[in-house]
Amino acid sequence: MRGEILRLAAKLAERGEPFALATVVRREAPSSAQSGDTAIVTADVAFHGRVGGRWTPRASSAPA
Repeated sequence: MRGEILRLAAKLAERGEPFALATVVRREAPSSAQSGDTAIVTADVAFHGRVGGRWTPRASSAPA
């Protein structure tokens, strides 16, 4: 899976499309994510890969 995510990141970068690469570095229970889980989030808030459960899209689209 990680290889697929990195290939997608390379394609998006080549096309100049904005994206974020998210990687789980630490987790606390209860969490379905595992350390090392990776996902790409594109400008239209589409998720490719997995970094957590049902709250991931809402949390990632919240203002920083």
